[in-house]
Formats: sequence, structure tokens, C-alpha cells
Amino acid sequence: QCDYVVSITDWYEKILIANGISQSKIKVIKQGIPFDPKKYISLRKSYEVPLKLIFLGRINKFKGLHLLIEAIKNIDPLSVQLSIFGNSDDALYESSLKIATISNKNISWKGKLSQADVVNTLHEHDVLCLCSTFSEMSPLVIQEAFAAGVPVIASNVYGNAEQIIHEKNGLLFRFNDTFDLKYQI
Repeated sequence: QCDYVVSITDWYEKILIANGISQSKIKVIKQGIPFDPKKYISLRKSYEVPLKLIFLGRINKFKGLHLLIEAIKNIDPLSVQLSIFGNSDDALYESSLKIATISNKNISWKGKLSQADVVNTLHEHDVLCLCSTFSEMSPLVIQEAFAAGVPVIASNVYGNAEQIIHEKNGLLFRFNDTFDLKYQI
């Protein structure tokens, strides 16, 4: 009945077509962000030890923070640091992760980050980690990381894989595989 259906990803356009929407009614309009990546890319520092990882997003099982924490616990704590920014929509999950990381001095819980500070905070880190345990539509945090000149390590699910070219602008790890995540880190 509508004139057009808007999809923000190529992969979801295929889902719409598979569900009977005529391709002539679908318009793919990708998301954008109001940041100039040139400002950050030219200022990127050289990588030093420890590697500074950042998790930025909702703290719930679907975002896979538990996978990242498990992977980091199996890496020399002097070689990697993790800063965790985000809101919890699952207090029990967040609490269990905080308890599990209480003795890990290389894992810091930073709380909520204002939108105005996202790109600058990303720029202070070496790698964004997005360990989705489901197919993301098109995570804006990936674009924000790219705007800050920061590569992304992400789970190989539709929305992540559409934006990340493995070994070009980031790394993809096998879905729900903490060993592969550790390897990519």
C-alpha cells in the first residue's frame, strides 16, 4: 500500500525482497553521522602497548560484552586495556560482569558517554570492539569509530560485515567465538 520502503542496509533490502516486497518499492538510504573523519585520521597516534580497546554501546547480552571480557581475560593484562562505556538495560547482566572483572585492573567501567563526546573518546583508543550476538541492522558506532579513524573488531554478522572489510578497516571474528576474538585482538 505504501509508495516506498526505506532500508538502511543492503542486506536488509534482500530480506524485504525475500518477504515479497517489490524491489522497485525499496529505497536503500544508508545512515550518516555529522562528523568529519579527516579531522581525526590525520591525527592518529602510533600504536603502543598496551592496546587500548573500547566497548561503546548498550550493556546487554545481545551486544556481547561478555565475549569480549572472556577473550581479554585470556590475554596478558599488561598488553591490553579495555574501557567500557554504555548504559545498561539489564542490571543483572551488568552486575555479573562487573563482579567478574573486579580483579582485572586492565578493565575499566566508565559509565554513560554523551553523544557529543563519542568521536573524541573513540579517538583516544586504538580499536572499537563490537561483539554482537545477533545480526545488527547497521550499527552507528562503527561509523563513529571510522569517523574517529579507529578500526573495528566485530562479530561477523550481517550489519557489521556490511560495513567492515576484513583486514582493511577492521577485523571480523566468527560469531560467538571468544577464541577467534582473542586471536583478532
